[in-house]
Amino acid sequence: MKRTALMVSLLIFCGMFDFDLSLDVSHVPVAAILDEASPDEVELASVFELSPYFHARFVPSMELGRGPILDREVDGIIRIRPDFSRRLRIGDAVVPVMAQGGDADRTRIIRNYAEGAVGQWAARLNAEGEDYLCWSGRC
Repeated sequence: MKRTALMVSLLIFCGMFDFDLSLDVSHVPVAAILDEASPDEVELASVFELSPYFHARFVPSMELGRGPILDREVDGIIRIRPDFSRRLRIGDAVVPVMAQGGDADRTRIIRNYAEGAVGQWAARLNAEGEDYLCWSGRC
């Protein structure tokens, strides 16, 4: 019985490599929605542009961002809202991340990577003396 379980585990493991299955993502096409181009918004958007995990495509409005996701040209939308800078200063900024729902695992991974990118950006600001707090996509 143990030998059978071991063989099945090995076959699944080999199959993952054979079909190049991975729970890691890189160069995920996303639309970064920038309704306004304030310095804070542009700086946060650049985090996604420079990340090896995302291939960001900048879009000036949510209306224009819907097309690429509906046409499956991008796997997700990262929306930096028009009042982001003001809300950032009062500690109430939110960065919504919307992902295609076809693959739940990939969706969860994309959201987690995006939240991590926002968190790293906020940590850098805090280290530079800015007094912002971010966690799980909230700043």
